Amino acid sequence: MSNVRTLWDIVDGNLSLVRAVTSLMRAFAAMALALMALGVYAVVSYATAQRTYEMGVRLALGARPRDIRRLVVFGGV
Repeated sequence: MSNVRTLWDIVDGNLSLVRAVTSLMRAFAAMALALMALGVYAVVSYATAQRTYEMGVRLALGARPRDIRRLVVFGGV
């Protein structure tokens, strides 16, 4: 008998490709999540910058800061 190996060595050899693909998919998923978060931040930031004057008028007319935050958050959703 030559090339004697344990069962765990055989299983590790067979699963090495699966583990590599899984790690690659994990990396792509993390990058996609980061890009999505950056995109949402950019859209909310742009919308907030466009409505700065409106928010100032609302505050001058008596709106509470909590109402302005709600306006920004719900506008982003």
